[in-house]
Amino acid sequence: MPSYELANYLRFGVNSSLARIDAIVCSADSIPMSFKKDGTVEINYSLDHAMIMSWEARDLPDSCTMSDGRKWRSLPFIIFHSPADHELAQRAAIETHAKLVLAPRHHPPFLLAQIEKIVEQHHGLLLKDYEYCGIIVRLVKGRAQINPALKLKTGTVNTEHYNAAGDRRKSNGWVTFSRNREGLANDVELFEELLSRKATETEMHKFFTEHPAILMEARKGVPVSHGISFTDPKNWRPDFAFSPILGPLNFEIELLELKGPDEKTLTQRFHPGFTRKVHAAIDQVRDYEHAMRDPANFKAIRRALGFLPANSRLAVLIGRNPDSEAGRQTLERRKGQVVDVEIITYDEIFETQARQA
Repeated sequence: MPSYELANYLRFGVNSSLARIDAIVCSADSIPMSFKKDGTVEINYSLDHAMIMSWEARDLPDSCTMSDGRKWRSLPFIIFHSPADHELAQRAAIETHAKLVLAPRHHPPFLLAQIEKIVEQHHGLLLKDYEYCGIIVRLVKGRAQINPALKLKTGTVNTEHYNAAGDRRKSNGWVTFSRNREGLANDVELFEELLSRKATETEMHKFFTEHPAILMEARKGVPVSHGISFTDPKNWRPDFAFSPILGPLNFEIELLELKGPDEKTLTQRFHPGFTRKVHAAIDQVRDYEHAMRDPANFKAIRRALGFLPANSRLAVLIGRNPDSEAGRQTLERRKGQVVDVEIITYDEIFETQARQA
């Protein structure tokens, strides 16, 4: 991507203002010289181009933020470079705000570890800015939590990394901002405990709201809890709406209806099918999608999401996986027969976290 395209996207794109990411990563370790199909030589100046992109990003105005108020200009800009560009990389480290990382080829674990380290350092600086702004910050069992997200929209609170005028979050309680390996392990343990004691729908909704990374990672989107309150029918509110992490590139969202983990998903009939609770949840989320198309609700939708979605994916989170192999096969078959709504169990969400712990 040419540098001006990145800068224009971050400055003017509604997609970028609704994104929620932790770093910009640029791969500049391509082979310096290659041959085209016609036999001519092509010289690649990938590190030079990456440097220009980092300058363009750093020159963005303070008003250019993501949906949580973080400034694009202050986001970590990570450049992977090859050993052949050692001298240029040294100059780039001085002349740009980018983080230069020597990239050994075919070693993703090392590169991911470097990204994680840089992002963790950035989060530390951002948390200090939050405290300066009057946001309460606490560290609990490997989690950095904030309460509440700042609601000032005047732009008077503006630090190196955070601009309150761009913060679209709405929260009345503690929310996990970031977590380390210990925090992830504790989230998995708490999740498992809630499932074991058959927590209610309300308890699970509160858990996902306080720890948004769980649904964010499982559904690949930024969860908005009860964000949309429809005008007609009055006070209809989807449990969660998800905007893609990189912003609404195709102006699509996901609507998720939440039910309890103790709800049964299959009947005990000779030909088992979905229970009435599952069918009711499917009808409910379909009704929400229908309401999304009603012009009477457009204002409320734009206010909640910042844009008007063109398409909606539908999902229901309910129950656990059956104990028997035959039951699990039946559930998968029934899920595949519902073409417009994805049926998800709590075990599927749990496994996305357990695999990382």
